[in-house]
Amino acid sequence: MKKTDIALVIFIAGISILIAYFVAKAVIGDPGEQVATVRTAVPITGSISAPSKEIFNEDAINPTVEVVIGEDGAVEDDLDFDGIADSKDVCPDTPKDESVDEDGCSESQKDDES
Repeated sequence: MKKTDIALVIFIAGISILIAYFVAKAVIGDPGEQVATVRTAVPITGSISAPSKEIFNEDAINPTVEVVIGEDGAVEDDLDFDGIADSKDVCPDTPKDESVDEDGCSESQKDDES
């Protein structure tokens, strides 16, 4: 290849780069002219807001309820959701939202037995 051929290849490459630059600038636009809006973080305050009733309702999972796992690795049934497995629950059908003793009996159920 002659020196003139190499110079011609370099010239054509340079022209191609310039054309690509102007075409890209016309299609995409100038990055210096574009404005980016960035949302800032909300400042932390000492106020407390009430939890959403859509998320925290009576059907939500209660992380304070004890889960009893049986010997075979299966979770034992607790149909009245009092935290005592049905196999150990002396008082089935505990009313909702009543605390129970280690036998699964609430105060109202103990009163019924008397």
